[in-house]
Amino acid sequence: MRLLFTVNTYVPKRDGVQFVTKYLAEGLIKKGHSVDLITRRCEELTKVEDEVINGVHVLRWEADTKHTFHKGDKKGYQKYLIENAEKYDCMVNVGTQTSFVDWMLPIMDQVKCPKILYLHSIWDFKYRKNDFDNIQNFCKKTWANIRWKIYYSTKGRSFKKFAKVIQLHKFDYSNMFFKQKYGIDSAIIENAAEKYFFDDTMDNNIEVPEKYFINVSNYMDRKNQLEALKCFLEADISNEFELILIGSSKNQYYDELIKYYNDYCKKNKNYKKVHFLYDIPREKIYTYVKKAYSYIMTSKWEAYPISLIESMAASVPWISTDVGIVRYLPGGVVAKNHKEIVYWIQFIANNIKIAREFGKIGNEYAIKQFEINKKVDLLEKYIIEVLEEEK
Repeated sequence: MRLLFTVNTYVPKRDGVQFVTKYLAEGLIKKGHSVDLITRRCEELTKVEDEVINGVHVLRWEADTKHTFHKGDKKGYQKYLIENAEKYDCMVNVGTQTSFVDWMLPIMDQVKCPKILYLHSIWDFKYRKNDFDNIQNFCKKTWANIRWKIYYSTKGRSFKKFAKVIQLHKFDYSNMFFKQKYGIDSAIIENAAEKYFFDDTMDNNIEVPEKYFINVSNYMDRKNQLEALKCFLEADISNEFELILIGSSKNQYYDELIKYYNDYCKKNKNYKKVHFLYDIPREKIYTYVKKAYSYIMTSKWEAYPISLIESMAASVPWISTDVGIVRYLPGGVVAKNHKEIVYWIQFIANNIKIAREFGKIGNEYAIKQFEINKKVDLLEKYIIEVLEEEK
């Protein structure tokens, strides 16, 4: 089959959506299919606009989203789809509220090939505690709620024109929303973890503390590493425990974390060690996670966090805020507030046998549920079903 993916982010940009799209596209290549992929330009990381990455033909388009509005070469993109769609057996369009899906919705009938909408959840309309931290947060949230409520109230007909809609989890908010609002019964493909998290291979050249909690995520407010840092420092546990934070690069949020930790150390002589790492090669992250005592995630919002299921694959117990579908995953504990996070850090640190049992349970589930090949096979199956239905 010849397939076309459209997705907002792709390598060298790194995030969860990029990661999932990458292993699906490359997995289909390995199964003998041809894959083209359209993504937006990321000139801060690469100037290359047309290249082949592990067999996937990547085209970078002028497109971006600012303050909920899409900007870029909309007409050129629509023209490309109309003129080239027939040469593809099927399109996989990743994510609503993105330029590449939203620009296509008005011309759905002119794009002459079957189309699958692959969702990584949708906008969360609920107000959270941090939305009231300051007037700026409140205004951003309120504006986005209005903007996207209008969007989802007017796009139902277009969403129904997709041959199939794929969601992350049966209890994901997006899946239930599409069922209740549009009557769409979505297919489910859960996220997966790379095979290297499952095996016992380690990079012994990496020096790590004997016992440490870990968080791997881009340094940003939504990932909320500051809360993880605060809870870890507050927890009444031995100083033999350390904390490792790994982000993709330095930024303003990274600097804020460093400042908070340095200020804390000046006021508290008996402080625990914290490591703020960045730009760590992917092959080394496997080892950092697998050697960790526990994974800690304090995100303000997630749908189906890749980093958490990677910890499960690595037999590492986890502590997480109550976000997305995390409450439905085994192998760790969900904390609803700051005090509960601190409590569970202390509990995990002081109960090694129970912590290891959590890790074992998570790993057993991950082996069954989170292997990449199974997800690629499932997407291929859904594409074939769509093509058969089109006949």
